[in-house]
Amino acid sequence: MKLTKYIQAEVMSFERFDDFYYQPKNGLPEERRVSSRAWTCAWCPKKPPRGGFARR
Repeated sequence: MKLTKYIQAEVMSFERFDDFYYQPKNGLPEERRVSSRAWTCAWCPKKPPRGGFARR
């Protein structure tokens, strides 16, 4: 996987290499490449509870 986009504390995007070494085309017994071509991991901030902190 190759990192294609990085914004600190926001998003990380990856792209798969087509010629990754562990595949049957290179004489190995099984396919171990990631099935998707691209993968994005985004940070989604959680909204605070409506009333703030819960009180007892």
